[in-house]
Amino acid sequence: MLFDRFVFVLYILFSYSWFLLGTVYDTPVRFVPIVGMCLSLMSICAVTFFQLQRLVRRDWLSESERWTTLVWSVVHLVICVLLLADGFEWVNVLIIFVMAGLFITVVIATVAICACFVIIQDSTDWCAHVHLTCICFWVLIQYMTLRLPIADLQYVTTVPVVLMTLLRVVEHLEEKWSWPAVLECVLFVVAIGLHVCLDTGLIAPPVFYWATTATVCIMIVLSHHLVELLVVIVLPFAVVGLGCYVVLWRLRGIPTRNSLTDLMHLYDEMTAEELVLTLDGSDDEDWEERL
Repeated sequence: MLFDRFVFVLYILFSYSWFLLGTVYDTPVRFVPIVGMCLSLMSICAVTFFQLQRLVRRDWLSESERWTTLVWSVVHLVICVLLLADGFEWVNVLIIFVMAGLFITVVIATVAICACFVIIQDSTDWCAHVHLTCICFWVLIQYMTLRLPIADLQYVTTVPVVLMTLLRVVEHLEEKWSWPAVLECVLFVVAIGLHVCLDTGLIAPPVFYWATTATVCIMIVLSHHLVELLVVIVLPFAVVGLGCYVVLWRLRGIPTRNSLTDLMHLYDEMTAEELVLTLDGSDDEDWEERL
């Protein structure tokens, strides 16, 4: 993907958790993370489609990585649009959930089929897709419990969190364990405990969503991906600025290729290491000699 896969996971979890927390209090501020997420995902689509990461000397994305990033960005854009449509009451809530149910069914079926094919190929690439699918299922079920309180949905919200935890444990087992990885798994276990406490009525929904949001924020800090997340957040401003820059150069009659090349040269100059000239084997007496 354009970013590290877990950076993408942390960003959408961060946005969804704040949106759900705002939904508990029915505050208009809850739309801020969803709108920001839409802008970031559209920017990621633009960067990925046109391979704009080359401007900062990033490698070309392979076709599989390119389409994976595009497809999952579009999937979460669709979910954001559904959430916004219900939040602004553009469509009846029952129609929203019917559409969401059909959409998540198609996503789960597609990922299941592709995962089976990837497993047959003896690859572990299926883990990322299953993880992102669990997030889609989790946010839709959580939002459904807030909009349509239904007792029959108990423990259903816990299932995707358990699957995400198992996937992260498997991924860390294949890699080298570290203290951040251990703490991350502990936080996932804490998240499972919070879901169980909510389903059994031990904690109230506001407490649950505050604790879940805090858990995600702590996970972001421990994962050392804070800088990458900030890049994702400010990416829409960079893409808009790049678009304005290219349009201005086009109005001046300068081809787009030339304007982008100038940007690459500017980036090289800004990131170039300072050269330090040293005169090895020389001393002060050498400078005093006559030519």
